[in-house]
Amino acid sequence: RRRVEVRMRESEANYLSVLDSAHDGIVMIESDGTIAFTNPAMTRLFGSSHEEFVGRSATWLGLPDITSVLDSPVDDDSGVIALRELQASWKTQTRVVLDREGKPVDVELSVSVEEHGGASRMVGIVRDVSERRRMTDRLRASEKRFRRLFRTAPTAIVAWQPDHRIVDWNERASALFDWEG
Repeated sequence: RRRVEVRMRESEANYLSVLDSAHDGIVMIESDGTIAFTNPAMTRLFGSSHEEFVGRSATWLGLPDITSVLDSPVDDDSGVIALRELQASWKTQTRVVLDREGKPVDVELSVSVEEHGGASRMVGIVRDVSERRRMTDRLRASEKRFRRLFRTAPTAIVAWQPDHRIVDWNERASALFDWEG
């Protein structure tokens, strides 16, 4: 029995170590729609303390009101279907949420619904994708500038593959070589 207790403590310590060291925010939401747990990454992401999260409605995180689905009895077909539909619709979403100071944060949210002790609850993984979004926006703007410069350059520009197959040309090359695009 003592060995089992030691193994249980070790297992719990490992579990907490993983949760504490995760870079993504992790939140557990009870069937009544209240937040039961957040990891340190979640508190950093939102600029709030663990205590400010626990007991608060999950709608505060920008999640829809999911209490009606989580309260559905999972022992009947409609409850199971509702849970599966919720999980499928929320598999992974990108959305903007507000941190504690009202500053928008781009996040990617993955959700799963679990049954534990006869009750359903939702576990969410929240990743800050703000930097990725900024980089993507900058890349698009750069590509747009390049395309405009390429198309309107006063010099003929031709792009080809290593096998000498022409893949693109600008307006000047089209006029110079009498090519049609």
